Formats: sequence, structure tokens, C-alpha cells
Amino acid sequence: MWKYLLFFGLILTISLSLPGLGQADNETGAVQKGLEIARTSYERDSGFGDFFAEITLAQANKQGKEELRHIRVWGLERPEQGDRSISIFVYPPDVKGMARLSHSRRNEPDEHWVFIPENQRVKRLSPANQLSAFMGTQFSFEDLRLYRAEEVEKYSYRYLRNEQQAGLDCFVVERIPHKKFTNYSRQVMWIDSKEYRIFKIDFYDHENALFKTMTKSKFELYEGKFWCMREMEMVNHRTGEKTMVYWSNYRFGLGLKESDFTKDGLTRIQ
Repeated sequence: MWKYLLFFGLILTISLSLPGLGQADNETGAVQKGLEIARTSYERDSGFGDFFAEITLAQANKQGKEELRHIRVWGLERPEQGDRSISIFVYPPDVKGMARLSHSRRNEPDEHWVFIPENQRVKRLSPANQLSAFMGTQFSFEDLRLYRAEEVEKYSYRYLRNEQQAGLDCFVVERIPHKKFTNYSRQVMWIDSKEYRIFKIDFYDHENALFKTMTKSKFELYEGKFWCMREMEMVNHRTGEKTMVYWSNYRFGLGLKESDFTKDGLTRIQ
């Protein structure tokens, strides 16, 4: 009996000591846990149907003076196909009436269109153009989905550790984008372990240097189930500049339809 126990103990010891075996098991577990956290975060952020909100973007110009832009946003949840949103500028006067339409895709590149009121023209942005800065802010067009958790299929995931953020215990999860056109090689997210809200994302460029950091704060509960931020900050570590985003006047259950989120809808929903 003891011979058999010693034999199996020896086999177990050798197995665990083989290079990479235990590490591979740990990596598989980290990938699975990261995926489960991301999926739960997306599910907790779902079910709103549609929404409206008002946004103020605050960006300091080269002279240090703060420039404000006011935007109205409508969003439509499409769980199986990808969300849609329309953003319309209402201030300052030189951009009033300008609008953006976004169609998020689960397994394909997102689509963006911009409406220019001066010539009543709708322009479709190519995937490469979506990497450019949005209206002189620290956000690019690909960052504009950060108001909620993104579709899980767009990334691969890995759990890193637990860590405090904003006074809360958070999962720290790395995600790597699958899309070809992106400013980022990877992102590291802080997701609170109770409500699964995304509080912080570090964005790394293609040289794996820290490029930008986004933080969300002042969450409030709406309709008894939707956690919505009141403030969001994006810091560009290359330039030291930052953009503040202030969210207000959330409304849900507006009865919006897919036909409201078309290129023609850009000129109607003013």
C-alpha cells in the first residue's frame, strides 16, 4: 500500500515540476476567469433598451483655456447585433448641429458616420479614420463606446489580480482587441467585484507603452438597476493633456427604434 502511495506521490511531484505545466494550468484559469468577469460586467450593464443623456466635454486648449462642448446622446441596445448611438452637438455655435452615428458590431469593425450641417453631408469614417481624435479631445472615435461595457467577443481576456480602486475591491483584467485597426495593443481594466462596474482602463500603444488612462467616477443608480457615471476623465500620458466628460439628465425607456439610428436619422433627431 505504501509503495503505491509513494509511487503516485512521486509521479505528482514530477508532473508539477515539469517546465510550464503548472504555469499553463494557471494561465488557462486566468483566461477563463477574465472572460467570466468581462461577460458578467457586460450582462450587468445590459437591459436598458434605450437611453438619452446630455454630455459636457471640457478640454483645455493650447493657451490653457478650457473649451466646453455640449452634446446630446441617444443610444439603442441591440444585444445580438451590437448597440447603436447618435450624438449631436448643441454648443458651441461653430459645431452646433454636427452629429455622429455609431453602429457597434460584435464580430466586425464598428461603423461611424459624421453629419456636417454646413453642406448637409453625411460622411462615413473608414476604420483607419476612427483612430483619429474626436473633436480635439483625448478621445478617439474608437473610445466613444466607453459609456458602457463593450461586447465580449471583441477582445480576449486574462485575469491579473485583485486590487483597490476608488476605495473598492476590484478585479484587474487585461483585454486584447481582436480588431485590425486600433490605437491599442492591450487594455487593463479595473472592475469592482460587487457591481462589476468599470472604474478605470489603462490603454497601451503598439510599443506596449502606457498611452492613456480613463477613469469613471460618481456612479448613480437609475431605475433601480442601471449604474451610470456622472464623470469620466481621459488622460493622455504622451502629452499630459486630459479631457473631462460630465454626464447628466439620463433617461431610459424612450421607445426608440432602429430606424432612428440610420444615416437619414442623423438629420432628423435634432
